[in-house]
Amino acid sequence: MICGIDISESQGIIDWETIVNSDVGFAFIRATKKDHAKPGVLPDNNLYLNGRGAIENKISLGFYHSWNPDLPGDDQAREFIKIINDNLLVDYNSYERKLPPALWLEESKISDSDLESEIHKFIGVIMKCYGPKPIIFTSKKFWTKYLSDRSIWINKYEHALILWVKEHTQQFPGVFYPFVNSKFWQFTNEARIPGISGNVNLNWFFGTRYEINTLDIHQWKNLKTYS
Repeated sequence: MICGIDISESQGIIDWETIVNSDVGFAFIRATKKDHAKPGVLPDNNLYLNGRGAIENKISLGFYHSWNPDLPGDDQAREFIKIINDNLLVDYNSYERKLPPALWLEESKISDSDLESEIHKFIGVIMKCYGPKPIIFTSKKFWTKYLSDRSIWINKYEHALILWVKEHTQQFPGVFYPFVNSKFWQFTNEARIPGISGNVNLNWFFGTRYEINTLDIHQWKNLKTYS
C-alpha cells in the first residue's frame, strides 16, 4: 500500500519538497470548488501553486472536481477540464506520474434519477476528452442513499469506474455496489505531516508504485473538440 494526501487551498502554502521526503507517495489536488454565493465552477485558489509544486517534485498526481448540485453535469466537466487546461495542461500532459481525474460527490439537491443523469453527463465528457476510468470519490453513506439501487451503473460502465472511498474509520469499510474493488481510501482528515501547516487528509492506495503510476495512460485532449 502507498500513503498519499488530498489537499486544497485550505492547507495554505505547501512545502512540496518536504512532502516528497515524508513518505507521501501520491497527491490529489482540488482543481475546482463550489461557492453557493457565486455562480459557476470556480478554481481552487492554490491550484497553480500546488500543481507546479507537485510536478516539480515528481509526485504521482491527480486532480479532483467538487460536484456542484446546482449545475448541469456536462457543463461542470467542461469547466473542470478548462481549469486544468488553463493552469497546468502543458506540464501535466507530458507528466509521467499523472493519475486519472476524480469526481468528489458529497451533496445533492435533486432527485436520485436526476443526480444519476447529471453524473453520467459529467463522466461522458470526461471519458471523451480524457479516457476511461475516472475515479468516483465518495462516502458509502452518500452512495447508498442516492445511487446504490441504480443498476444502470453496472450496465453502462462494466466496472470501469475506480472507487475512492471516504470513511474515517480504523478498518477499511469495504466496497459497495456496483464497484468490485476500491483503489483508494481516505481514512482521516486530521493527520499532521511535515510540509503542511495544520490538518490534512490521508489516503491509502491499495497497490504498488508500478500500479499507481500505470493507472493513467491517457492524455488530456483539446477541450475545444468537446465544447
